[in-house]
Amino acid sequence: MKLTIAIFWISIILFISFGCATTQEGYEKGVQSDYDVVFDFGPHTKTGEEPVVVVLPFENKSTLDFDFLGDSVSSVYETALVKSRRVELIDRKNLDAMMEEMKLSLSGMVDDASALEFGKLVNANYMVTGVIAEYSVKSIQKSAGCAVGLFGTGAGAGAREKEGTARMAVEIKVIDIETSRVLFADTAVGEYYTNDFDGGMKAFLLYAETVNVGGKAEVDFGSTLIGKTTRQSAYNCVNAMIRDGII
Repeated sequence: MKLTIAIFWISIILFISFGCATTQEGYEKGVQSDYDVVFDFGPHTKTGEEPVVVVLPFENKSTLDFDFLGDSVSSVYETALVKSRRVELIDRKNLDAMMEEMKLSLSGMVDDASALEFGKLVNANYMVTGVIAEYSVKSIQKSAGCAVGLFGTGAGAGAREKEGTARMAVEIKVIDIETSRVLFADTAVGEYYTNDFDGGMKAFLLYAETVNVGGKAEVDFGSTLIGKTTRQSAYNCVNAMIRDGII
């Protein structure tokens, strides 16, 4: 009788313990865990002969339909390129001033030819263009404290929180402005896993709400879930450029 009761309780505990664990069954965490991506591309001494690069605001073709996204994502790529110490970048403020002086707008650059012409006008060697092709998220709810709840302590019993992975794919081209030749083309993928999926998305939506009306956001784009995913994408992309000898 005692043996039967013992087996019964062991079965219940194993069922609940493994039942909680199976909320993650089939779930694959992203390559990057919940910390900031550091733009460290290894030691490099500047020679003074680094190519001058202009990065145009990226085109957004993802399902994440925010007008500011292309500009925000391209700014992260600019930061990654500067951190590589392998290029001289035309600063975004200077770029805007040049365009205003030339009475140009990015919306008027409808093809590669007009964009290349602009690159020549600003004396750049390379031009970087990008298309945000995909943004997706995968989140699950995980249970906590099931066994504790069973034995009546109540601490965290039945509690649920979300974890998830965000994924971004950006189609990048590096074009030699003098020859119009595409030197580099790649789909830069970034993935970012977080234990606080709701918090990460809330920060992004707060950023989006403010920026969409022309205000200054209290949170930085890079600190949001989408921003951290972008940083991973940019890190992978610049590493690939270095590996291929582009910069």
